[in-house]
Amino acid sequence: MTDQIQKNKFGNNYKSDNDLTVNNITKVYEGTSYRNLYSTTAEVVNIISSTFREKTESSNEFIPPPVIQEKIDHNTIVKYNGLIKMYVELNGVIFDIYNTLEAQGSPKKNNTIRHIKTLYEEVIGELQHEHKLDKTTLAKKFSDEIIERIYNELFLEVKNSSNFKNNTDLKDAIYLILVDSFINCNILERPPTL
Repeated sequence: MTDQIQKNKFGNNYKSDNDLTVNNITKVYEGTSYRNLYSTTAEVVNIISSTFREKTESSNEFIPPPVIQEKIDHNTIVKYNGLIKMYVELNGVIFDIYNTLEAQGSPKKNNTIRHIKTLYEEVIGELQHEHKLDKTTLAKKFSDEIIERIYNELFLEVKNSSNFKNNTDLKDAIYLILVDSFINCNILERPPTL
C-alpha cells in the first residue's frame, strides 16, 4: 500500500499499512489488506473446522426453538432463510465449542461475538448513512444483504489471517458462527414478542 488515501467497503478512509491494527482489521476489506494479522475469529473457525465432522455426530442435540421462524419472518429474510434453518439444526456444534472455550477461561467466544456485533453495527451504520432509515427498517429491508456483507467480511478476515489453518470447512464454520449470532439476536433485530 502507498500513502494515498483508499476506501474500504464501508467507505472508511485509510492511508497506509500503519492504519492497520487488530482493533480495526475489519475496516480494511480489499484483497490482502488484512496483511496476515492474527484473528480470534480464525481461531474459533479453526476449532470448529477441526472438530466439525465428529461434533455433528456427537454434539448435544439442539432443538431449534419455534421462535427461529418468527425471527426470520420479522427480519424478512428470503435468500438465507433455508441456510439459517439448515445451520440452526447444527447449532449444538458451536454451542459445545463455545462451552468448552468458556470452561477453559478463553475469551475467544466473547471476542468473536463482540466482533460480529461490531460488524453488524458497521453495516447498519453505513446503511443508515446511505438510506436515512431507522435500524429496524433497515434490518428488515436489507436483511439478506446484511448477512452477506458480514459473511464476506468474516470470510476474507479469516482466510487472510496469519493463524488460519487452510481447510475445507471454512464456509460451514462461518455459517455456524453467523447463525448462532442470529439465534442469539447479535445480528439483525429481535422481534418485539421475544
